[in-house]
Amino acid sequence: MNRIQKAVAAVMALTITLLGAAGVTAPMAFASVQPTALHQVQTAPGTQPNSRTAMPNPRPV
Repeated sequence: MNRIQKAVAAVMALTITLLGAAGVTAPMAFASVQPTALHQVQTAPGTQPNSRTAMPNPRPV
């Protein structure tokens, strides 16, 4: 292979690599970003169980 053929092969390989990388990353870059839903835990006052009554002791005392 002479120099011109090597240069053409290198340019083609670089072009294919760049097009492949753009094809993979473009869907991620141009995807519409939607905020995730934030769920907040809301408890009524006085309804939280006591730790002693909520979880029975697995071992007899």
